Formats: sequence, C-alpha cells, structure tokens
Amino acid sequence: MPINKKHSDKEIGLGAYFTPRVAVLALLDIEREYIPKEVYEPAVGSGNIAAELEREGYEVYCGDIHDYGYPGTVVENYLTKDTCPPWVEGIITNPPFKHSLEFCTKAVNEVRYVVMMGRIQYLESVVRQKWLEANPPTRIIIPSRRLPMMHRLGWEGPEAGSNMCHPWFIWDEERPQEGMTEIYYYDWKQYEPQHDTGPGDGRTKAS
Repeated sequence: MPINKKHSDKEIGLGAYFTPRVAVLALLDIEREYIPKEVYEPAVGSGNIAAELEREGYEVYCGDIHDYGYPGTVVENYLTKDTCPPWVEGIITNPPFKHSLEFCTKAVNEVRYVVMMGRIQYLESVVRQKWLEANPPTRIIIPSRRLPMMHRLGWEGPEAGSNMCHPWFIWDEERPQEGMTEIYYYDWKQYEPQHDTGPGDGRTKAS
C-alpha cells in the first residue's frame, strides 16, 4: 500500500501537479449546465483544464506564476493580482495545495462560480474549519476511485497510483444551498476514450 511521503519545499517547488484529463471531462459532464461561458484559470500549468474547456467552447483567460508552455498563458501571481479580468464569471483551477485556502478565499470574493480541485483532507483541517463553516461548498464531486497519479513536474522516479482522493469543490452563488452540501460521485474510468458512454452516464448523487 502506498503511503503519504513528506516532500521538501525544494522538491515541491511551485506545486506543479497537473490535473488528469479524465477529471476535467467528468467535471464538464456533471457541471456543464452551471459553468459560465467566460472563466479564469489562474494556475493553468500545462493547460489540462483550460484545453478541455476551450474545446467545449468556453472562453478561458489563462494565468500562472510560471509559463509551462500553454498558449496564451499570462505570467502573473493570482494571489497578488488586484482582481481577476472583469469579464469572467467563474474560476476553475487546481491550485498548489499549500496555497489552496488563499486561492479559495480570493476566488469566492471575486466571482459567482468557483471550482477548485483539492485533496479530500481539505475538509478535515482545524485551520480551515471556520472558513468552511462560513463558506461551505455548494457541491463536492468525488472520484469513486483514485485519480491517475498526478506526479509533480520533473518527476523521474517510479510511477504509482495515487494514494489520495482529489475531489472537485464547487461554490455556486446562483444556486444557494438548501441544507447540506450536495455530494456527487463519478467513476473516471467512464471518461477514458475507450469507455465513452455519453454525457450524464458518470454522475451518481449520494443518497
């Protein structure tokens, strides 16, 4: 069984762990009716999220603290940027985990629709408890099996399956909660090309 390993800040660097395509396809399938047409990806990396959004006709403003080669990337630090582009209505990203609360805090105060990928442990932190109580996610979309491993950029060691769960956390001002946060599950295997079952087939709402 793989176990969590503590990597040094030097090893982690800028926290470049890029999002698996199947997770983005699942998000698009489940959230398509809610995602605004103009969105901001402030940690675009190699463009795994932005590319799928653009293929589906969304207009995406792409920023990152480092240029990893995705066309149109604006080199900028989202956390020190005064505000996001005024024409965007949503933010969809997979931020560096150590800055995830900062990203979430800034994003939910700037746009009406926010999607962040994060570790499931995001929910169990004492540090984040008060913030999450004041800003509960509208929906959480959880992969029913661990996502393909998101090895950090430049990793040359053996590849292994992920030992962490990485859900999508969603804050949606236009659909305020009626009670508890809604939980959905998806099987990312259904979003691999050889398992294309059509839109809507991967979504299961928790009972």
